[in-house]
Amino acid sequence: MKTNFKYMAFAALAVFSSCTKQLDITPEGSPSAQNFWKTKEDAIKAEAGMYENYNAEDFYGRGMFWFINASDDMVTGRNKPEADNIKNFNRTYVGGGYTESQWSMRYAIIKRANDIINNVPKITMDESLKNRLLVMLISMQVWFIFSWPQIMATIKLVCRL
Repeated sequence: MKTNFKYMAFAALAVFSSCTKQLDITPEGSPSAQNFWKTKEDAIKAEAGMYENYNAEDFYGRGMFWFINASDDMVTGRNKPEADNIKNFNRTYVGGGYTESQWSMRYAIIKRANDIINNVPKITMDESLKNRLLVMLISMQVWFIFSWPQIMATIKLVCRL
């Protein structure tokens, strides 16, 4: 009992004698609009982050090929209601796991490209690197503006070229 009292007294002393003054620290963790877009490293990281969705299997892989099911180039070969809805151009079909992610992945890339195009010009950095990043990103937007409506009949793009 005496030992427990010593431990509790020590814990109470440690708690009540701890710091009360707020620490002034730089925010760490996830970047925000306030602590990002400051250096050339931020611009390069943002550009690399734009390509994140390219690694997803659905981007140009398994998810994308289900759109081919709406042509004569693919036969499902089994009972697959989701694939049949795509094949039969069912306008009320959302897409489930096959095609639903196609929109969000491409919009994420367009949004990230817009953010970079809007913020990189404000960063003090090597002009040739800045121009290379901006040309690459504008080219990326043009690619999506050109290719995506060919796959989906209508798409609403929010781009600042």
